[in-house]
Amino acid sequence: MRWVASLVLALAVGVVGCSDSEGTGGDGGSGGIGGSAGVGGVGGDGGSGGTATLSIFAFENPAEGGILPLEDLQVCETDTSNCVMTNDAGEAELDLPVDREISYTWQKEGYIQQLRADILPAGGSYVPSNVSADARMAARFERVMSPYPMEGTGMIFAQAFSDELGIQPISGATFELVGATGKAFYIDDDGEWTLDLTATTSEGAGGFVEVSPGEHELKVGGAVGNCQVLRGWPSDSENTMRAPVRAGYDTITRFYCPE
Repeated sequence: MRWVASLVLALAVGVVGCSDSEGTGGDGGSGGIGGSAGVGGVGGDGGSGGTATLSIFAFENPAEGGILPLEDLQVCETDTSNCVMTNDAGEAELDLPVDREISYTWQKEGYIQQLRADILPAGGSYVPSNVSADARMAARFERVMSPYPMEGTGMIFAQAFSDELGIQPISGATFELVGATGKAFYIDDDGEWTLDLTATTSEGAGGFVEVSPGEHELKVGGAVGNCQVLRGWPSDSENTMRAPVRAGYDTITRFYCPE
């Protein structure tokens, strides 16, 4: 991989306003390596066997603007020794099982910890991610009156897009935790977390803090329909996904809603 190519593709999927992880609004989780044990790694029904390559581009988005590749971010298939580290261009490749429910974690000391649920296709997948430092996360959690680092809970960061590449975020979408509790927030038009909104803005993003560890269902509603899961595990319910939550981690989720 070349960094320039990765940068162009990351920009194409919305680095400035709606990256795979957070958009300008940000994502949650607590910094550092480790965290509390919780939701496990590989699940599902066994799939078809074989592996595919997850291509990673991790970067920071400093307050003064621009992006910086993030080196030495550890990416692991959850609760396994199958791990890689990003290089000085913020890139890495990790082979993961295909066509089955999997999860993987992103972590580096001093930055948020992320948990991702996915079903990797045979052709692999490319994931750019804006990884925020602890100081930035502390300010965001303060805005929604929640402790940071998280205290025995995790969070879910949710996004809704009208295209599969994540270029067009959807305004007016709502997120609901089914059968679970959490403090809901949305990202305002200035990219800030707030408790004062009831649906997504031009950022197309929101989520829940103070979510108990375990597997939960996340439903998207409001000004959307016929939604599909882009990051998460499928559910039997319409416009809904299953999302694992782990103490101290931010679970990244994404819906594609063409209507």
